[in-house]
Amino acid sequence: MKLFVNKLTEENAKQLCTWKYKGEYSVYDFAPWDIATQQNWSITNPEVRESDFRSVISEQGNFIGFFRMTEDKHRKIEIGLGLKPMYCGQGFGKDFVKLITQYSLEKYTNHLIYMEVRTFNIRAVKCYKACGYKISLQHHKDFPWGSDEYFLMEYQNT
Repeated sequence: MKLFVNKLTEENAKQLCTWKYKGEYSVYDFAPWDIATQQNWSITNPEVRESDFRSVISEQGNFIGFFRMTEDKHRKIEIGLGLKPMYCGQGFGKDFVKLITQYSLEKYTNHLIYMEVRTFNIRAVKCYKACGYKISLQHHKDFPWGSDEYFLMEYQNT
């Protein structure tokens, strides 16, 4: 399947707030749109959505995923991403991650590209490694909604 990067519209953002992942992957579920809006999640802010978020669509125009690029003051870009649940485990991951990585490298030249992934998510870790990312750190993170162990995975431009 050929994939393309596009703007993440409000309609796309509302759709991804309905996505439900199975089992332990449910930690990646977004809050419903009305709650996300009340809590001022970044995806509900039109300016942040325009600057940081993108959608990934198929050649048929289907919305299959999204990503966010966040730049820090040290010329590092953190990529956060989500593939629509119906496409998870179906062999789309590598093309999805490669497209996002290439887009990010073109947009942010001479920046370090990295992702953080929960250590239990072996499926994602394997995919990211196959796309050129290497684990550089394992650490614990605490959030108001819970805590977990993470790998920091950096893109190694080889």
